[in-house]
Amino acid sequence: GGGGGGGGPGGAAVVPPLDGALVGRLLGEGSASAAAVRDWADAWRAAAADPRSFAASRLVLLSDPQGGAAAQLLRSLRSLASRGGGVLEMTVEECTAAAAAADAAADGGPCQQRLERHLAAATAARAPSLVLLRGAERCDGDSCFDAALGILERFVDPNERQPVLTKEGAVRAALAAIVVVAAPLSAERCASLRLMASRELRLQAAAELEAMWPSSRFSYGVRVAKRALINRLGGSAAVACG
Repeated sequence: GGGGGGGGPGGAAVVPPLDGALVGRLLGEGSASAAAVRDWADAWRAAAADPRSFAASRLVLLSDPQGGAAAQLLRSLRSLASRGGGVLEMTVEECTAAAAAADAAADGGPCQQRLERHLAAATAARAPSLVLLRGAERCDGDSCFDAALGILERFVDPNERQPVLTKEGAVRAALAAIVVVAAPLSAERCASLRLMASRELRLQAAAELEAMWPSSRFSYGVRVAKRALINRLGGSAAVACG
Protein backbone atom coordinates (compact mmCIF):
# COMPACT_ATOMS: atom_id res chain seq x y z
CA GLY A 1 0.00 0.00 0.00
CA GLY A 2 1.25 3.46 -0.84
CA GLY A 3 1.98 5.92 1.93
CA GLY A 4 1.78 8.93 -0.36
CA GLY A 5 0.08 12.03 0.95
CA GLY A 6 0.17 11.03 4.62
CA GLY A 7 3.09 13.18 5.68
CA GLY A 8 2.82 16.86 6.42
CA PRO A 9 5.34 19.49 7.47
CA GLY A 10 8.25 17.92 9.30
CA GLY A 11 6.88 14.46 8.64
CA ALA A 12 3.72 14.97 10.71
CA ALA A 13 0.71 12.94 9.66
CA VAL A 14 -2.17 14.97 8.26
CA VAL A 15 -5.77 13.74 8.44
CA PRO A 16 -7.83 15.57 5.79
CA PRO A 17 -10.94 17.49 6.84
CA LEU A 18 -14.19 15.64 7.40
CA ASP A 19 -17.20 16.54 5.25
CA GLY A 20 -19.08 18.18 8.12
CA ALA A 21 -22.08 19.11 5.99
CA LEU A 22 -22.57 15.48 4.94
CA VAL A 23 -22.29 14.35 8.58
CA GLY A 24 -25.00 16.85 9.53
CA ARG A 25 -27.29 15.67 6.73
CA LEU A 26 -26.87 11.99 7.62
CA LEU A 27 -26.94 12.18 11.42
CA GLY A 28 -29.03 15.28 12.04
CA GLU A 29 -27.58 18.78 12.10
CA GLY A 30 -27.02 19.81 15.70
CA SER A 31 -27.41 16.23 16.98
CA ALA A 32 -25.14 14.63 19.56
CA SER A 33 -24.19 12.00 16.96
CA ALA A 34 -23.03 14.58 14.42
CA ALA A 35 -21.02 16.31 17.16
CA ALA A 36 -19.49 12.96 18.22
CA VAL A 37 -18.31 12.17 14.67
CA ARG A 38 -16.86 15.65 14.21
CA ASP A 39 -15.14 15.45 17.61
CA TRP A 40 -13.76 12.03 16.72
CA ALA A 41 -12.30 13.34 13.45
CA ASP A 42 -10.83 16.37 15.24
CA ALA A 43 -9.28 14.16 17.93
CA TRP A 44 -7.79 11.87 15.26
CA ARG A 45 -6.35 14.87 13.39
CA ALA A 46 -4.83 16.32 16.56
CA ALA A 47 -3.45 13.01 17.83
CA ALA A 48 -1.95 12.02 14.47
CA ALA A 49 -0.08 15.33 14.31
CA ASP A 50 1.15 15.16 17.94
CA PRO A 51 4.19 12.90 18.41
CA ARG A 52 3.39 12.69 22.14
CA SER A 53 0.02 10.97 21.46
CA PHE A 54 -0.12 7.18 21.37
CA ALA A 55 -3.76 5.98 21.56
CA ALA A 56 -6.00 5.46 18.55
CA SER A 57 -9.10 7.63 18.24
CA ARG A 58 -12.19 5.45 18.53
CA LEU A 59 -15.82 5.63 17.54
CA VAL A 60 -18.78 3.27 17.90
CA LEU A 61 -21.29 3.64 15.08
CA LEU A 62 -24.69 2.13 15.91
CA SER A 63 -27.45 1.81 13.33
CA ASP A 64 -30.69 0.05 12.51
CA PRO A 65 -30.58 -2.90 10.07
CA GLN A 66 -31.56 -0.66 7.14
CA GLY A 67 -28.07 0.81 7.38
CA GLY A 68 -28.18 3.25 4.46
CA ALA A 69 -27.08 6.31 6.43
CA ALA A 70 -24.32 4.30 8.14
CA ALA A 71 -23.06 3.07 4.75
CA GLN A 72 -22.92 6.62 3.38
CA LEU A 73 -21.08 7.84 6.47
CA LEU A 74 -18.53 5.03 6.24
CA ARG A 75 -17.83 5.93 2.61
CA SER A 76 -17.00 9.45 3.75
CA LEU A 77 -14.81 8.21 6.63
CA ARG A 78 -12.84 5.88 4.33
CA SER A 79 -11.78 8.88 2.28
CA LEU A 80 -9.98 10.34 5.31
CA ALA A 81 -7.36 7.58 5.17
CA SER A 82 -7.34 6.73 1.48
CA ARG A 83 -4.38 9.02 0.78
CA GLY A 84 -2.45 7.96 3.86
CA GLY A 85 -1.93 4.59 5.53
CA GLY A 86 -5.09 3.22 3.98
CA VAL A 87 -8.14 1.46 5.34
CA LEU A 88 -8.30 -1.97 6.97
CA GLU A 89 -11.80 -3.47 6.97
CA MET A 90 -12.70 -6.62 8.87
CA THR A 91 -15.93 -8.31 9.89
CA VAL A 92 -16.60 -10.28 13.05
CA GLU A 93 -17.54 -13.32 10.96
CA GLU A 94 -14.39 -13.38 8.86
CA CYS A 95 -12.14 -12.89 11.90
CA THR A 96 -13.90 -15.68 13.81
CA ALA A 97 -13.79 -18.08 10.85
CA ALA A 98 -10.14 -17.28 10.11
CA ALA A 99 -9.15 -17.87 13.74
CA ALA A 100 -11.00 -21.21 13.76
CA ALA A 101 -9.31 -22.30 10.53
CA ALA A 102 -5.83 -21.24 11.67
CA ASP A 103 -3.60 -23.13 14.04
CA ALA A 104 -5.24 -22.83 17.45
CA ALA A 105 -1.79 -22.13 18.94
CA ALA A 106 -1.22 -19.13 16.67
CA ASP A 107 -1.01 -16.00 18.76
CA GLY A 108 -4.17 -13.91 18.49
CA GLY A 109 -5.34 -15.21 15.14
CA PRO A 110 -5.20 -13.89 11.57
CA CYS A 111 -7.12 -10.64 12.18
CA GLN A 112 -4.76 -9.64 14.96
CA GLN A 113 -1.88 -10.20 12.55
CA ARG A 114 -3.62 -8.13 9.85
CA LEU A 115 -4.37 -5.35 12.34
CA GLU A 116 -0.83 -5.18 13.66
CA ARG A 117 0.66 -5.27 10.15
CA HIS A 118 -1.65 -2.45 9.03
CA LEU A 119 -0.90 -0.25 12.04
CA ALA A 120 2.86 -0.94 11.92
CA ALA A 121 2.97 -0.02 8.21
CA ALA A 122 1.10 3.23 8.90
CA THR A 123 3.49 4.00 11.74
CA ALA A 124 6.51 3.39 9.49
CA ALA A 125 4.99 5.66 6.81
CA ARG A 126 3.89 8.28 9.39
CA ALA A 127 0.50 8.17 7.67
CA PRO A 128 -3.05 8.22 9.07
CA SER A 129 -4.90 4.93 8.83
CA LEU A 130 -8.44 3.75 9.48
CA VAL A 131 -9.64 0.44 10.93
CA LEU A 132 -13.29 -0.55 10.40
CA LEU A 133 -14.70 -3.56 12.23
CA ARG A 134 -18.22 -4.37 11.02
CA GLY A 135 -20.87 -6.75 12.33
CA ALA A 136 -20.03 -6.26 16.01
CA GLU A 137 -23.63 -7.09 16.95
CA ARG A 138 -23.08 -10.63 15.68
CA CYS A 139 -20.41 -11.51 18.27
CA ASP A 140 -21.98 -14.02 20.64
CA GLY A 141 -19.18 -15.70 22.57
CA ASP A 142 -15.53 -15.94 23.58
CA SER A 143 -14.17 -17.09 20.22
CA CYS A 144 -15.44 -14.11 18.23
CA PHE A 145 -14.55 -11.64 20.98
CA ASP A 146 -10.97 -12.92 21.12
CA ALA A 147 -10.64 -13.06 17.33
CA ALA A 148 -12.23 -9.72 16.38
CA LEU A 149 -12.90 -7.36 19.29
CA GLY A 150 -10.35 -8.04 22.00
CA ILE A 151 -7.56 -7.38 19.50
CA LEU A 152 -8.54 -3.67 19.43
CA GLU A 153 -8.29 -2.95 23.13
CA ARG A 154 -4.56 -2.34 23.53
CA PHE A 155 -4.59 0.24 20.74
CA VAL A 156 -7.39 2.39 22.21
CA ASP A 157 -5.99 2.78 25.75
CA PRO A 158 -6.25 6.54 26.43
CA ASN A 159 -3.52 6.23 29.08
CA GLU A 160 -0.94 4.80 26.68
CA ARG A 161 2.30 6.79 26.89
CA GLN A 162 4.52 4.92 24.46
CA PRO A 163 4.36 2.95 21.23
CA VAL A 164 2.60 -0.42 21.44
CA LEU A 165 5.02 -3.25 20.73
CA THR A 166 3.73 -5.89 18.31
CA LYS A 167 5.23 -8.76 16.33
CA GLU A 168 5.06 -6.50 13.28
CA GLY A 169 7.01 -3.71 14.98
CA ALA A 170 6.29 -0.71 17.19
CA VAL A 171 2.92 0.96 16.59
CA ARG A 172 2.06 4.59 17.30
CA ALA A 173 -1.66 3.97 17.41
CA ALA A 174 -2.46 7.71 17.50
CA LEU A 175 -2.00 7.70 13.73
CA ALA A 176 -5.02 5.42 13.51
CA ALA A 177 -8.74 5.75 14.04
CA ILE A 178 -10.77 2.67 14.92
CA VAL A 179 -14.48 2.47 14.14
CA VAL A 180 -16.61 -0.37 15.50
CA VAL A 181 -19.81 -0.70 13.46
CA ALA A 182 -22.93 -2.48 14.72
CA ALA A 183 -26.59 -2.62 13.70
CA PRO A 184 -28.43 -3.76 16.85
CA LEU A 185 -31.11 -1.06 16.91
CA SER A 186 -34.73 -1.14 15.88
CA ALA A 187 -35.86 1.84 13.81
CA GLU A 188 -37.76 3.18 16.84
CA ARG A 189 -34.81 2.81 19.21
CA CYS A 190 -32.50 4.44 16.68
CA ALA A 191 -34.86 7.41 16.33
CA SER A 192 -35.03 7.88 20.11
CA LEU A 193 -31.24 7.70 20.53
CA ARG A 194 -30.80 10.23 17.74
CA LEU A 195 -32.69 12.84 19.81
CA MET A 196 -30.59 12.43 22.95
CA ALA A 197 -28.05 14.91 24.29
CA SER A 198 -24.38 13.90 24.28
CA ARG A 199 -24.05 12.58 27.84
CA GLU A 200 -27.27 10.57 27.63
CA LEU A 201 -26.27 9.17 24.24
CA ARG A 202 -22.92 7.98 25.62
CA LEU A 203 -24.64 6.23 28.53
CA GLN A 204 -27.25 4.63 26.29
CA ALA A 205 -24.64 3.56 23.71
CA ALA A 206 -22.69 1.76 26.45
CA ALA A 207 -25.96 0.11 27.53
CA GLU A 208 -26.58 -0.99 23.93
CA LEU A 209 -23.11 -2.58 23.80
CA GLU A 210 -23.81 -4.38 27.08
CA ALA A 211 -27.14 -5.65 25.74
CA MET A 212 -25.52 -6.64 22.43
CA TRP A 213 -22.89 -8.75 24.23
CA PRO A 214 -24.76 -10.23 27.25
CA SER A 215 -22.39 -11.45 29.95
CA SER A 216 -24.06 -14.87 30.10
CA ARG A 217 -22.48 -15.74 26.74
CA PHE A 218 -18.90 -15.06 27.83
CA SER A 219 -16.40 -16.59 30.23
CA TYR A 220 -15.25 -14.60 33.25
CA GLY A 221 -11.94 -13.57 31.67
CA VAL A 222 -13.61 -12.35 28.49
CA ARG A 223 -16.29 -10.52 30.51
CA VAL A 224 -13.50 -8.49 32.17
CA ALA A 225 -11.95 -7.67 28.76
CA LYS A 226 -15.39 -6.85 27.33
CA ARG A 227 -16.09 -4.39 30.16
CA ALA A 228 -12.74 -2.67 29.58
CA LEU A 229 -13.42 -2.40 25.84
CA ILE A 230 -16.94 -1.01 26.39
CA ASN A 231 -15.52 1.59 28.79
CA ARG A 232 -13.05 2.70 26.13
CA LEU A 233 -15.43 2.60 23.17
CA GLY A 234 -18.62 3.87 24.79
CA GLY A 235 -17.28 7.37 25.35
CA SER A 236 -17.44 8.13 21.63
CA ALA A 237 -20.65 6.93 20.00
CA ALA A 238 -22.91 7.96 17.15
CA VAL A 239 -26.16 6.61 15.76
CA ALA A 240 -27.06 6.60 12.06
CA CYS A 241 -30.71 5.89 11.31
CA GLY A 242 -32.36 4.89 8.04
